[in-house]
Amino acid sequence: MLHVTLNRPEMRNAFNEDLITELTKVFSEEARDDSVRVVLLKGAGKVFCSGGDLQWLKKSVTFTREQNYEDARRFLLLLETINDLPKPVVGRIHGAALAGGMGLVVCCDYVIASKETLFGFTEVQIGLVPAVIGPFVVTKIGQSHARSLFLSGEKITAARACEIALIHQVVESEADLDPAVAKLTGALLAASPRALRTAKSFLQELKGKPLKDQYVLAAHTLADIRVTGEAQEGIRAFLERRKPNW
Repeated sequence: MLHVTLNRPEMRNAFNEDLITELTKVFSEEARDDSVRVVLLKGAGKVFCSGGDLQWLKKSVTFTREQNYEDARRFLLLLETINDLPKPVVGRIHGAALAGGMGLVVCCDYVIASKETLFGFTEVQIGLVPAVIGPFVVTKIGQSHARSLFLSGEKITAARACEIALIHQVVESEADLDPAVAKLTGALLAASPRALRTAKSFLQELKGKPLKDQYVLAAHTLADIRVTGEAQEGIRAFLERRKPNW
């Protein structure tokens, strides 16, 4: 399992150009190594990620439109790289996830947060819009919730975030995060690596297809994976009541 930690605790793990570049490199290279089966994304210090670094935002005020576009594209590339990673990405969230930090949250496959964590698309409060993270947010929680939270800029609790499927599990305190993460990642590591990859790509391919095309894709996907070595080993292990060998 690969641990990826946002490590700017003195800046509340806020984004700047360097952090975006480093995260993109990790998720496009190290995370894709065959030895990595699960990626755990977390933050050092008191909060997971507070959004954009103040110095980074200050610099953007002097950017031309073209420079702002390139800046946005770099952040979009990071989110695409995380979202499209063919392996499970688990988010361990504590303290707060705000603005751009929410982009990381919605690109995780499974998110566990402590009860006190606050979440918010707070960009409108400083005259911006959560545009780059928007497509990923709408895919995750739908238009209705995205509209209400994008426009209000309000911060919501972990319990509310779980209700709208922004996150998946809430634990009582930060001390309970690691045991919950360990339980989940243990289950993921016990699963077939190929089945996990196929499940992620299958869900991605389903999006936007007409219903009849979804049926065809579903049948092909099951037929294809059933003839793989991992699937056959998994079925044999289940019938023989033993752990599969993968």
